[in-house]
Amino acid sequence: MELLPGVSMEARRHEQKTAIVSIDVEADYAGPKQVGLDRLPELLSLVGELNVPLTAFVEGKLFVKRPALCESLIEAGADIQLHCYDHSLGGETPHSLASGVAAYGRIVGRRPEGYRAGNYRLSGELYQALLDNGFRWDSSIMPAIGLGGRPRLAFRPGDYFLLNGRLVEFPVAAWRGIPLPLTHAYRRLMKHPGETLLRRICTLPRLLVYNMHMVDLVWTGSLGSSPLSPMMKGLYLCAWGSNRENSFDSLREFCGFLRGEGYTFATASGTYRTVADEPVAAAALP
Repeated sequence: MELLPGVSMEARRHEQKTAIVSIDVEADYAGPKQVGLDRLPELLSLVGELNVPLTAFVEGKLFVKRPALCESLIEAGADIQLHCYDHSLGGETPHSLASGVAAYGRIVGRRPEGYRAGNYRLSGELYQALLDNGFRWDSSIMPAIGLGGRPRLAFRPGDYFLLNGRLVEFPVAAWRGIPLPLTHAYRRLMKHPGETLLRRICTLPRLLVYNMHMVDLVWTGSLGSSPLSPMMKGLYLCAWGSNRENSFDSLREFCGFLRGEGYTFATASGTYRTVADEPVAAAALP
């Protein structure tokens, strides 16, 4: 089966229940403000307390504009990988990807091996640029109904995928049975009663890539300066409602729920090393 024109997709199994907690480290709502990023230390403190490893996909321009913030992720032991260079550009190009790779290398001291596209939009051109820049894995595809989502039946058999035999794809989590995103933003949007129902009627993916943004965790007041559409702004306002307290407790509860369901927490890079060592014949789905 093809994911993109000329890009085949092979579904793979992952036998152990594994949760990858990830965050897209980026400016607030794809706009000019970065209020949410100032509260990143609170998130780092929480995941440290919970003993949950964090995978951080960092917007490329932040390695240039906020190197201290990026260094704080290194000091906290996060698995730091590359996000799009600049959300406000509306999409990644081979040139902007190369700029992100260079900026990443100056701070981290090595090349990134993992990537997440802005708004989960992986194109054929971007796929080739990832290969050209030596990336080993990607986590851009969200097989669900939502912004940038691809709710295709072809994603159901696999826990992760191999693209053209060259790039491992760890899809962002969706509820199995109902193609809705299993991310912090969408959990906030559906509220507690909706999530309680989904926990009862849906199963969870064995390889669960959970994603969030600082603006999902803390109210920043930055929506007014955001270039997002009125509909998207309305959805964010609905998710926050009248209670604009932070949602760190929601993240704490969800991590506890996953542990209760038998999940082990891992970074995306650590998971890549695990699956890269698996024999192809044993890992491939029939």
